[in-house]
Formats: sequence, C-alpha cells, structure tokens
Amino acid sequence: MDIARKIHYLTLFMALSFVCQVNAQASEIDRHNVYGHKDGMAMYYDVEVPSSPNGLGVVFIVSGGFLSGADNLNIARPFWEVLLEHGYTLFQIYHPGMPTYRIPDAVEALSTGIQHIKDNSESFGVDSERLGVLGISSGGHLALQLSMGIEPGKRRDNDFKAVIAIMPITDLGNIPPEAELFGCLLYTSDAADEEDSVD
Repeated sequence: MDIARKIHYLTLFMALSFVCQVNAQASEIDRHNVYGHKDGMAMYYDVEVPSSPNGLGVVFIVSGGFLSGADNLNIARPFWEVLLEHGYTLFQIYHPGMPTYRIPDAVEALSTGIQHIKDNSESFGVDSERLGVLGISSGGHLALQLSMGIEPGKRRDNDFKAVIAIMPITDLGNIPPEAELFGCLLYTSDAADEEDSVD
C-alpha cells in the first residue's frame, strides 16, 4: 500500500473517530442498572439518553456467540449511533453467557431485565408501551425468542412494538441436542429434550 493511500485511510479513520466522539458527548450514559443476580453476580443494563430524546426506547441485547460483553457492544456502534441521532433512548442489556450458562439462562435473565426496564421506563423518559428490541447474531436470536415466545392470547399493550434481528440464528432444526459451543452444550439436557419434542 503506497503512502498516499495510507494517509487517506488514516485521515478517514480519524474523522470517523471524531464523529463518534462528538455523538458520544451529545448523549448521557447511566451505567450499571442492576436488574437481578445470577449466582451472586449482578446482571445489569446501561441506558444511553440522546441529547434530544423522542420518548421512544430500543433495548439492545449485547450478545455475540452467546457471550455478552463490551466487544459485542462495539460491533453495534454504527447502528446505535444512528438511533441516538434520531432521538431513541438505548438500553444496552447484558446477559449471563457461555460457557458457564446456556441459552435458556440468557432468555430467562433477559426477560427479567426487560421487565425491569419497563417498570422503570418513566424515570428514563421512555414510553414502556412503545419499546423496540435489537440484536445482532446471537443477540438477534435472543431478540426473536423474547418476542416470538409471546403467546397471542397473552400479549399486552407494553410488549415490543418492533423487533430488529440482524444475522440471527433461526434454524435450529439441524442442530443436534449434543451440539457444543466453547466446549459446552448450547442447551441443558432438559432444554434439548424439549427442542426434540417440538419437532
């Protein structure tokens, strides 16, 4: 790569970094809102409020490879910057992850966390009846589970109004019960048996 091209890419990178910093300064972050505990460890979400909130919120499930951490959050930065610019308050929720915990553990924890968000939405200036959910990769899979698991007869006014699942895992039909990720089963044996019974 010639020097001119390197300078071009470096300049572009610095410009994008500056834009992200400006956007970050325009919002306020309320960190570590604890929604529960798992084996003595706190489970939490961060709330990022834009400079000009529109009263609507989006729950972002921080997840990739069924791990939940800062690296997974950074991947979604282009998406959440756009949402912040349009006035959406973002709830960045973390879940118990692999390999210690399984997918059902994540779904159960997230269900508790989302209810906590709804119960406290007024304090964040958000309408609990108009929440959306966003997830990428395994986060998209979890977003679909949390949304599609709602039975029609049990739907309420404050269920999710929009679901955005980017690159989600959707076809589990060919995944055997003994499938592993990071050296452990994706599901517990009971959950795997339930998956088989559905088929």
